[in-house]
Amino acid sequence: MLSTYKNKIIVFTLLMITSSCFTGCAAMVRAMLEPGEKFSYSGVPYLPDYSQQSAWAALPTKKDTADVVPQGEKDLQNTAIADVFFIHPTSYSRGENWNQDIYDEKVNNKTDKGAIRHQASVFNSAARVFAPRYRQAILYSFLTIHRLHEANKALELAYSDVSKAFEYYLKHHNKDRPIIIAGHSQGAFHALRLVRDYFHDKPLYKKLVAAYIVGMNIPQEVLTQQLPRIPVGNSARQTGCILTWNTFAEGTDVSYINDSFPYEYFQGLRTNLQKKVACVNPLTWTTDEEKVAKEKHLGTVAFHGSENNSPGIDAQMVSTQCKDGALFISPPLRKYRWDFFGNYHIMDYTMFYMNIRRNAEERVQAFLQKH
Repeated sequence: MLSTYKNKIIVFTLLMITSSCFTGCAAMVRAMLEPGEKFSYSGVPYLPDYSQQSAWAALPTKKDTADVVPQGEKDLQNTAIADVFFIHPTSYSRGENWNQDIYDEKVNNKTDKGAIRHQASVFNSAARVFAPRYRQAILYSFLTIHRLHEANKALELAYSDVSKAFEYYLKHHNKDRPIIIAGHSQGAFHALRLVRDYFHDKPLYKKLVAAYIVGMNIPQEVLTQQLPRIPVGNSARQTGCILTWNTFAEGTDVSYINDSFPYEYFQGLRTNLQKKVACVNPLTWTTDEEKVAKEKHLGTVAFHGSENNSPGIDAQMVSTQCKDGALFISPPLRKYRWDFFGNYHIMDYTMFYMNIRRNAEERVQAFLQKH
C-alpha cells in the first residue's frame, strides 16, 4: 500500500461521501474542509517566482520525483526532443486560506510523493518534465455551492499562476520544442484552459503533440463551443488532440458524480455536467464504446516507499470500456485498495501508467514525422 497517498485517499473518500450521502452528511463533510477565511486578494499567498527552482515541482535540470521509473524503464529526459508541461492535481485539502502557499513544505511533500511521482514521471521517457508549483485552490473549491463566487476567484488565482509558469517556460525553456500538455483533476481543469488560451487558433498549436486532460468531466458542448478546432483524440498516433477519461469500476452509477460538481470551465460558461461527456479509452486511444480486453493493458505502476524505488509493472490487470462519458474497468486482478464507491479517480494515471508512457513516446514520434 502506498503510504504517501494516505492523506489524499482520506480526502478523496471525504469528497466521495460528500457527493453521495444525504444532505446533512454532505454539509458536515463540507464544513470540515471549508476555509476559515473569506477569499481576499490582499490575503493571498505571495506570487511564485518561476525563475527560481523552488517554484517548480519538477524540472529537467534538477533531481525530483518526476525522474523515477519502473523496473526495466529509463529516464530519457536528457535526450528527449519534446517537453511536457504537467499541472498537478489538488494536494491542498484543508487550511485557513483558499489558495496554497507554494512554500508550504507539508503540501509540497504530498504533491511530490503523490502526483509528481505517480503521474508526471510517466512522461520521462518521451519528454523533459516541467511541473510548476502554483497557488492551487483548496479542495473545498470543488465542493461548495453557497461560496461559489469565492471558489471561482481561488481557481482564477490558481490558473493565473499556471499561465505565468507556462509563459516563463515558453520564454526560457521551450526553444521551439514540441509540447505535451498534461494534468489531472484540478490540474486538468487548468490544462483545459491553457490549451484554449495558448493553443486554440494560435500559432503555438503547431507545437502541440497532445493534451492529456485526465480526471475531469469535459462535456462535448464545452469542446464544441470553446475549442472547435482541437479534436478529441481517436487514434494512438493522432497529434494536436485532447485525451481525457475518468475511471470507475464497471457497474458504478456515475450520475451522482456528473451532477455533483458545478464547474465553471471558462468565464461565462457553466454546466451541471448533465451532458454528453468526452471519453478516450487509454487501451486503444479511441472513443469507441466497445469493451477492450485486458490483454491490451500494458501495465499499472505503483510507486511506494523510497522515492528512488523501481516497482514492477502489473500488466493485463483490467479490461476497459468508455460508456456514458466514463471509463469503466473490470475488477483488477490485483487489489489496489484505491476503489472508493466504485471511483478510481486516484488511479486515472497509475492504472494505465505503461499505456500512457508508450503512447506519449508514440505520439512524439508521430509528431516528428509530420513536422
